[in-house]
Amino acid sequence: MALVIVIAAVSLLLRPASLIRLAVLAASVVAFVWVESPGANHIVFDGFLNLTILIVIGRWFLKAKKEGRLDRHGVFAEFSALLRLQLVILYFFAVFHKLNTDYFNPDVSCAVYLLEMIKERFSFIPVTYGTRLFSIWGTLVIEAAIPLLLIQRRTRNYGIILGLVFHFFLSLPQHQGLYSFSAMLFALYFLFLPEEFTARIKRIWSKSGLGRWSISRASVIAALFSLLTISVWMIMNHCFDGKDVTQLEACLRGRGVYLWIPYACVVSAIYLAAIFSGPMEQPKTRQMFRRTLSPALIVPILLFLHSASPYLGLKTTPCLSMFSNLRTEGPRPNHLLIPASFKIAGFEDDLVEVISSSDEDFQKLADGGLLLPYFEFRKEASQKKEPFTVEYIRGGQRIFLKKDGPQDTSVIKPVPWFLGKLLRFRPVTKTGPMKCSQ
Repeated sequence: MALVIVIAAVSLLLRPASLIRLAVLAASVVAFVWVESPGANHIVFDGFLNLTILIVIGRWFLKAKKEGRLDRHGVFAEFSALLRLQLVILYFFAVFHKLNTDYFNPDVSCAVYLLEMIKERFSFIPVTYGTRLFSIWGTLVIEAAIPLLLIQRRTRNYGIILGLVFHFFLSLPQHQGLYSFSAMLFALYFLFLPEEFTARIKRIWSKSGLGRWSISRASVIAALFSLLTISVWMIMNHCFDGKDVTQLEACLRGRGVYLWIPYACVVSAIYLAAIFSGPMEQPKTRQMFRRTLSPALIVPILLFLHSASPYLGLKTTPCLSMFSNLRTEGPRPNHLLIPASFKIAGFEDDLVEVISSSDEDFQKLADGGLLLPYFEFRKEASQKKEPFTVEYIRGGQRIFLKKDGPQDTSVIKPVPWFLGKLLRFRPVTKTGPMKCSQ
């Protein structure tokens, strides 16, 4: 499926004005997200974005059949407004989920966890009580400031610059999810620039003296291919040195930063060149988020409900709650504003404590003192292919379960397939604060 996405992306690069190719790429991403669901937070978010693009293109093609012409500007204006709205929703929940007692605890805060990961790569960065507090409050303030700056006409450029700097710094830890998340945001900032942006870049290129060079499609592809080749060579040079399969996979994931850093530098340079070369006429906020009766408006609504799911008791991941220390499960929720009584479903309160198990994954829960919502426990247990035994406590009752193989559904029944695709729950600590997790 990933190969299909790559082929669709390359095809679109060869003819970027093709709405058909854009629709094919969007459809392949949506299909990938559904097949892999539930996946990482930003992968699921990417699925929402591409579903929006797909619906809007479909609507305009149906409209074109009746009117006899296709308004490409209208297509872009419609889906870009909805994508901007979804980016604001992402930042809202990135901040709102962090408003909990454990995020503000320097001993377990995810902000401190990321700071320590950055120090592993850059040892000169101090990790003191002061820098821990700064990382907690600084992250919260910056993530709140970026969308506020982006939606205001006069401060939009500052929001883009702040976002570029912050998310590049945030991508420095050796964690592939962070730089792929930042790469997605770098692309989305383009939607907050005026239409003059592309013409401005073209003029800058011409005035730089490089404009005398003919930039054909082939030369652009050759340059990108060369950059990719250098990046891949650096990855190969570090990873293929006698490592076993497990180590090799971990190394390849970690070395993806060699693809991310050149991309980040080039994109940042383009943004900054356009911004600092002179004032650009910024559209008003109501033009950026124009009212529309598009059927794709359902996607931002679904994204909001999806992200609010932990407070409704429906699921805990992936809900844009990455690195937030949020806990809504059980009798000890930690959010400062939303009480446990806000839930409309009981999935999160039906917790299982594993005592012992012959299965490695379940035994890790026991060793770590972690609780798991019964829905997730049932889903994982029913999907195990190898025989296993597990002893656990549920609702105060001690239960022993023995599964003889993949066909054995007598002791624990699989969850409904559709719910299994939509709902996912992560383990939570039995006692003490909620430790950082993705």
